[in-house]
Amino acid sequence: MARKIVLIATVVAAALTLTSCGGSGRHAGSITELAPTVGEVEGWAPAGTAEVFAGEDLFELINGGAEIYHEFGFERVLSQDYAGAEQRSIALEVFEMEDAAAAYGLYSFKSSGRGRPLELGDDGMLEDYYLNFRKGRFVVTLTGMNTDEGTVRGLVPIGRAVAEKIRERGDVPAIVTDLTAGGGKPGTPFYLRGELALANVAPFAVGVRFGMTEGAAIRFDDHTEIVLRFTNANRARQTLETVVEELGARSGWTTAGDVDDGSVVLAGEGGGRVRLALADEKILVVVSEDGIDTKATMSQLVARVTGVTAEGEGQ
Repeated sequence: MARKIVLIATVVAAALTLTSCGGSGRHAGSITELAPTVGEVEGWAPAGTAEVFAGEDLFELINGGAEIYHEFGFERVLSQDYAGAEQRSIALEVFEMEDAAAAYGLYSFKSSGRGRPLELGDDGMLEDYYLNFRKGRFVVTLTGMNTDEGTVRGLVPIGRAVAEKIRERGDVPAIVTDLTAGGGKPGTPFYLRGELALANVAPFAVGVRFGMTEGAAIRFDDHTEIVLRFTNANRARQTLETVVEELGARSGWTTAGDVDDGSVVLAGEGGGRVRLALADEKILVVVSEDGIDTKATMSQLVARVTGVTAEGEGQ
């Protein structure tokens, strides 16, 4: 069974260390120290030598998928296999990112949101034979190379052993907290640091240069809501004008122009609709494929993000 991320090159880098930038609780040892050793996890032991892949080497290891890791701020990854009874095997990968927000962003894309939540690290999710969790600047993935119950039972204890070695913690980025505030129906949140992540949650944005400093998205069954932050309000306005012009010129898209709530609506020939609005230094986006009332949804989004209730009836 293939791993989600296949590491195919060997780089002996046990001497690579994590650089401390101050603050209590930050891990400052070798990244290889995060891998449980013999006797730490009952029934499981390291198989082979731990490997570390850093920086641009990731492009050699993840064919066609490394760019989004670097967009978030990838620094290095530790890879270590574990062997259990009856030829069971689990692959451990520990990703070190540049900060806790980057780790949250990578974790938000690596975990589907459809698994079983775990009290592990800052956030954890178990799905089938995969376990993902984040803690501080680290994202940890454990993959059962067999799908039997004995292998799956080994994921959590190995994960807990790694989590205990990571002494730092990380909060949810504020822009994600603002977007998901207010209760409402559950959705799957994402943190964004560039166009690759944005295009993953909103395909209309493929090939469009937004240039935001950060963003957040929450995906529901019938639509997606997005907040993009820019350096200032003028940059946000200029970007909105450019994006609307570019999308309006694309085949299959028509621009409804400015509507009575101040937003801009673009409609796709397949029935999809994108509504964009300004809120100070942010662009707010509602993407729908099912013909929902995007005006009412945008009004609710504006209220959550800015505290100001938009006026007007749905369109």
